Amino acid sequence: MTTETTNDAAIVEAEILRVWSVSIDCPHCRASQDGWLADPRGKDHECDDCGKRYRVPADIRVVF
Repeated sequence: MTTETTNDAAIVEAEILRVWSVSIDCPHCRASQDGWLADPRGKDHECDDCGKRYRVPADIRVVF
């Protein structure tokens, strides 16, 4: 754990970063593609259901 003092207040660094999986809806068949642990933006992918390829734009709107 790293601690930094700024203006008489201690800033402590986080020790754990929790990552949730990402899901994408295939633009061809609309099937949900679940289980992404990396950022899929800016890459081409293949749908697990229909087998067609699609691209996730780098500037796609992200919905939380």
